[in-house]
Amino acid sequence: MTYKKIDLKTWERKEHFEGFMESGTSFSITTKLDVTLFYKRIKEKNLKFYPTFIHQVIQVVNEFDCFKIGFNGNQELVLWDHVEANYTINSKVSDNFISVWTPWHKEVSSFQELYLETLNQHETSKKMAPQVDMPLNLFVISMLPWISFDSFNLNINNNETFLAPIITAGKMIEQQDKKLLPVAIQVHHATSDGYHVALLVDKLQTQFNQF
Repeated sequence: MTYKKIDLKTWERKEHFEGFMESGTSFSITTKLDVTLFYKRIKEKNLKFYPTFIHQVIQVVNEFDCFKIGFNGNQELVLWDHVEANYTINSKVSDNFISVWTPWHKEVSSFQELYLETLNQHETSKKMAPQVDMPLNLFVISMLPWISFDSFNLNINNNETFLAPIITAGKMIEQQDKKLLPVAIQVHHATSDGYHVALLVDKLQTQFNQF
C-alpha cells in the first residue's frame, strides 16, 4: 500500500478539490458498454464473467491518477500507487450482500482462482464485511444481475474521506445482436470531472473489445 502525498499548496486541482469537498459534491454517469466480444471471449477461455469484469475494471481504473486519490491512515491526502477493488458478492444464507476484496493479479485466470477462494471462504458469512484489516487503497465494484437500468445513483451521506469511485453494473441486455451492459460510475467531484469519467468509459470499452 504505497503512495505519494499530495501537496495541496502546489496541486493544480487545489481550488476544485477544496470547493467540491466543502460542498460534498459527487456525481454519477450511467452508460451501456458493448460486451458482445468480451462475453464471447470469456466463454471461450472458460472464465466467469463477474471476476473477469472486476479484473479488467481494476486494470483500467489504475491507469487514471484521479481515481487513485484517497486518504491514508493519518488522514493525509495521497495518490495511491495502485488501487484494489472492494466488490460485493451474494450471501448464501440471506438476501444480503457481502463486501470483500481480492488482491489483483496480472493474469486473469490467477485472479479468478483468488476470487473463487474469497467467494468460498466468505459467501456464508453473516457479516457485511467479514475480512479483517481491509486496505485503504480500495474503490468499489458491485453488480446487480437481476435488473437492467438507465440510471443508477447512490445517495451517500457525505463522508469527507471517501473519494473512491463506485462502479455498478446491471443486468446484461441483448439489442440488435449485441450484448449491452449498463454501468454506472459514481465519483467525487473533488478528484474528477465528467471529462475523466468519459475517458474511463472509452478505455473500458477498448479494454473489453481487446480482451
